Amino acid sequence: MTKLVVAIVFTIGAIIIIALGVSVVSTMGGPNISAPIFATMSSPIPTSTPTATLQTFCSALRASPPDYQTAYNQYSARQRAQKSEQAFASSLQQALSNPVLGGLKDCTVSNVQESGSTANGVVTLSFNSVNQTVVFNFTLVDTGNIWKIDSGTFTTASISLPTFSHRSL
Repeated sequence: MTKLVVAIVFTIGAIIIIALGVSVVSTMGGPNISAPIFATMSSPIPTSTPTATLQTFCSALRASPPDYQTAYNQYSARQRAQKSEQAFASSLQQALSNPVLGGLKDCTVSNVQESGSTANGVVTLSFNSVNQTVVFNFTLVDTGNIWKIDSGTFTTASISLPTFSHRSL
């Protein structure tokens, strides 16, 4: 079961990251993956700070039901060119609704640091049925006073599953 949970959680991280063409690094010994990034035109949603962009991303995932369109819109145009919103939403919905994880428990933002027209921030996802987290280290870019997620990596923290007793009938 532990391997299944690790695989499911890794898949969630990969959907959020790979679908949008950024690097993946796993502390669980998983693959290191890179995908090309292409440019496209878009209508950005005004966001005044890197923290606000990451908080909007988390709020969208925590919504009931999750607001995949808003989460997707927090990515830069060159990232959105990698995968359609519909494909992003479908993949993420399938991964987050996996019964082994018990649904998304929380999405938090921390360690946001701005430097000129770029910023870095951490987004952590936790789940209801497992003590497993996915930690994203995102890089954001200022696209004219509108901050967007432009690249990132994710790691999965070590797992701690509850123990189940077995009794004979």
